[in-house]
Amino acid sequence: MDCHKFGNKSSLNSGFGIFVRKLTRLEPIDRAAVSLMLLLSVAIGFLLLGGDRSLPKVRDFSWQNKEVRARDTAFILTFSRPMDRASVEANLHVEPALPGKISWSGRRMVYTLIAPPQYDRTYKIALQKAREKRGSDKQGNAIAPFASQFNTPDRAFVYTGTEAAEKGRLILYNLTRKQKIILSPENLVVKDYTADSRFMQYSSSSL
Repeated sequence: MDCHKFGNKSSLNSGFGIFVRKLTRLEPIDRAAVSLMLLLSVAIGFLLLGGDRSLPKVRDFSWQNKEVRARDTAFILTFSRPMDRASVEANLHVEPALPGKISWSGRRMVYTLIAPPQYDRTYKIALQKAREKRGSDKQGNAIAPFASQFNTPDRAFVYTGTEAAEKGRLILYNLTRKQKIILSPENLVVKDYTADSRFMQYSSSSL
């Protein structure tokens, strides 16, 4: 029995010695290539044994630092990996509160608002402790903490002036900043106008 074990060990040593001798006979560039291949093989082996230890993350947030208006009805979070959806929904926070409904499409989560966001607000969104999905019923690594924000426009309204130099002119008053801006030139009288959160147009006549 002992002789048999010794013979196996001797055979391995002999094989390794032959490999080393062949390696020393190669050109320097060939030896470097073989050495690099061996190192890569070892590195891949360690990765396979240890598994992927990097964290899932939010890859894209569609309202990142944007000004959101009444026409904007939903935002999208795109993740770097498939996520455990229940853990995402349980740990997603928006402040001030912004009620909405959640739907999924692969790695994309869509948050559709139930009502428009309030004007003159900065909304903060945060997600922590959610986990990636591995297999049919397994949870993987916790997500890298995510935080972002978006804003809504200032509170403002438009009217036509009635006094002195403002008479007949179109005026924007910003309630948030308590600022008045005259929009139409002094040689025109505004007769009609339409405005929404993005566009404004008016008809006028000259004095």
